[in-house]
Amino acid sequence: MSSEPPSASPACTTATADAGGGTFGRTATEEIHRLTATVAAPLPGITVHGDAALRPHPPFELGRRQQNLLAGVLRQVPVVRDGTAAPPPAAEVQQALSRFRPAAPGELEGAANQFRPRLLEALVGPEARRTGYIRGLPPGVLPQLLSAAGRGAERPIALRVVYGATRRLPLRALSYVIPAVHMAQRIQRITQRTPHLEIVLMGHIGSGVNQLPEDEVADELRLLGRTLARLLPLLGVKDGFGILTDRRADAAADLADLAGRLDAENRAEVLRLLAGRGGSQSEDQTLRYAAAHVLLHDRDGVALEAEHGRTAPPGAVRIDVGGLQERHFHEVRILFGTQRSTAPSSPLILTRHSVPPYTMARGGDIALRDYLAGTAPEEAVMPPAVRHDLRYLGMHLTPGQVASAAGAD
Repeated sequence: MSSEPPSASPACTTATADAGGGTFGRTATEEIHRLTATVAAPLPGITVHGDAALRPHPPFELGRRQQNLLAGVLRQVPVVRDGTAAPPPAAEVQQALSRFRPAAPGELEGAANQFRPRLLEALVGPEARRTGYIRGLPPGVLPQLLSAAGRGAERPIALRVVYGATRRLPLRALSYVIPAVHMAQRIQRITQRTPHLEIVLMGHIGSGVNQLPEDEVADELRLLGRTLARLLPLLGVKDGFGILTDRRADAAADLADLAGRLDAENRAEVLRLLAGRGGSQSEDQTLRYAAAHVLLHDRDGVALEAEHGRTAPPGAVRIDVGGLQERHFHEVRILFGTQRSTAPSSPLILTRHSVPPYTMARGGDIALRDYLAGTAPEEAVMPPAVRHDLRYLGMHLTPGQVASAAGAD
């Protein structure tokens, strides 16, 4: 929900795909592929709709083989800390697994055991990182990711992408949904489950927090919503998506309340983590900016309505897909969670977008409206992060498709 992005750090601007799995973690990946060799039929016994999917079940322990499969996937996945990425320490993986308590009943244990590693593979496995513009995970997300993989065995899955307020929408903003689109396609192929794609346009709250002209922001996000609604079918998403807005949300009191509940230590840490981010001009603005992320992602406290498509199925397990800068806000969400001894409810998967794609990069960018008016991107004067995002967009959509989708109603 930024009004001005931070400059991309050199460590975060490399968007060319890494080698994915290679020989690293190959044993676990090959075992998952062996288990999914007969993927033509849905996993047996899993109910994804209706009250039965939402009833709590007595927890049970993971078996050794399941622990090894899940650990094998997670040990491969880069965790981005301080601008660098490295696999998580084995102790961190084991600690997350030791805290995970599956909630499926005994008769569904086998199906759930097959589903969990398949879903993790689709979200953050070697293919996702090699071809899907996925970078890895933020720190501290392993418990939430395992929880989502467990709950997703019985519930619908929604992949969520959030756009913040902007007065001038970049052309590359259109690339922000593509990793989630490809993730949904991998999930469908590997698990035979089709997730819902949820795109949230936070223009109203973002305008208030960042003190931006709401009418200008609304115009830009209206253009974005209309364009994405026309482009998603071209990317293979026919009807399983919703483009939601916060147009009628009244969150001012909730944001002030959340910010006010932080103790002195966590307040200071939030301000430190978000210093210079989001165009904030005061401590109060920074705290409300952070609280807006908590309210949306962890408290389900923002009233949203569908502008295009439809809302996610009831009880859906949400998984956030966002750029590298979002790792700072995930860390902040953890700090807010300590106020009531709860962690963030939805895990975050990091894409390779290293500056917020919905705001103009300071080092050079091109607006969608300028592009539609005939201005060509001057890649030579753009930062590497901008060039990578534009090239990624160009790999999947032609200029004619973009122009047609963004045209007037």
